[in-house]
Amino acid sequence: MANDTMQNDDETVGLRYFKAGQRAHDRESEDGSQVLVLGAKGTTAEECYVAAIEQTVAEANPEYPASDAVADVAFVEGIEDALGLGWSADDVLELYANDELDRARIRRYAYPENRLAPVESGEEA
Repeated sequence: MANDTMQNDDETVGLRYFKAGQRAHDRESEDGSQVLVLGAKGTTAEECYVAAIEQTVAEANPEYPASDAVADVAFVEGIEDALGLGWSADDVLELYANDELDRARIRRYAYPENRLAPVESGEEA
C-alpha cells in the first residue's frame, strides 16, 4: 500500500488532512467529481514542478499557500474507466505503490492539499 508521504532529497512533506485511499472533491470544480488521494508527492507546492503544464503546483494554484503539501490524486471517473465499477481504493493504491498506474491507464494529478475538500460519508459514488 502506498505511503502518505514519499521521500524528498532533504526532507519529507506529508499530507496533514488526507490519507492515502481517502476520497475528496476539488474545491474549484462545480461538477461534483471526486478524486482518490493516492499519497503525498513529498514536496511543497512551490517545489513541485509539473512538466505537463510547465509550472510548479504553486504557480498553477496561486490562491493556495505555496507551502502546501502536494497530494497525488486520480479522478474516480478515470479509475472507473480504467478498472470498471468493481475497483477498491486498495486496488488503486497497490497499482500506485508498484508504479503501475500508467500501465493501467490511470492518470495522476498534483493538487495543493488545501484545494481538496473531504467527501462526506454516504457521498461516495
